[in-house]
Amino acid sequence: MNHGKFERLFSLFNYLTFNRNKTVKDLARLLGTGVKTIYRYIETFRDLGFGLSTVYGTVYRITSFPKEFLQLNRSFMMLQNSSGVGALAMPYEEEHSKDSSTYEILQEYKENSAYTKVPYLRRFAQNAMKLMQASKEHKVVILHGYESNKRNSICERIVEPFDFCWYFNYLWAYDLEKKQNLMFRVTQISEVEITDADWTENKRHKRQSFDVFGYNGHHTRHVRLRMSMRAKNRMLDQYPMTIRAVSQIKGTTDWIFDADLCSYRAVARFYQGHCSEIEILEGEGLEDFAIDQMERQLQLAKAKREKRQQAAVMTA
Repeated sequence: MNHGKFERLFSLFNYLTFNRNKTVKDLARLLGTGVKTIYRYIETFRDLGFGLSTVYGTVYRITSFPKEFLQLNRSFMMLQNSSGVGALAMPYEEEHSKDSSTYEILQEYKENSAYTKVPYLRRFAQNAMKLMQASKEHKVVILHGYESNKRNSICERIVEPFDFCWYFNYLWAYDLEKKQNLMFRVTQISEVEITDADWTENKRHKRQSFDVFGYNGHHTRHVRLRMSMRAKNRMLDQYPMTIRAVSQIKGTTDWIFDADLCSYRAVARFYQGHCSEIEILEGEGLEDFAIDQMERQLQLAKAKREKRQQAAVMTA
């Protein structure tokens, strides 16, 4: 199971918990997947001990929870109220309760699910649980084997973990070496080690804005796009969190993407690959940014080709 499928499963859990009128077909469209996949996920929840029933037609809702799930839910809510650990940032509609959590289903996966036989899922669940424990106890942790995209290397980071978002996929922590708050992708951590050291920088802990492409920062810029259905589906497949920012234009097969973004990098890359199916409605400087990035990539590709050609001549 890849990252996108895993995140869609948790999104489906959130929808089913509060579902009133979303059919299986609606859920498939919202999550950018097929109807058969939704039915397969529904059976997965049943196998885990969750009760599901139909409201009407193909509108499903979770109606009962395993005993262990309810116990963990109460414990987690007590933890949130006492430790100040922020609630998970989840896609929810107006009727959704902001107190809902997917921490408990992580535990269900960790203890009971066959999916934990998959190394990626097992490691993810174990690391998420350790980070939650460290946050509760205000302990410093060492992130072993962290795959840093910025450094393009594997390193260790000593941090104070204090908050999470998007189903524990992202960790907010204060980096004691860099002396700043940073966001870490939990799936890029090899192992979490909880140390005996207590937090010393509590007053400096602060979240930044976090957008649907996974970028964070102090400032945001508003972006609004009109996309074809195909472009929308590809966006949801590549960036599952964008499900919160897309809506269909009534009477058409086109969709609107509307969100505040911390960076143009991801959306510009997506626009480059689908520019014939996307119209930029709002986004100051986005088009110029995307064109500039395309020109740089073109220059790089030409330079690499020239280098190969020169090497071929020299070895001929």
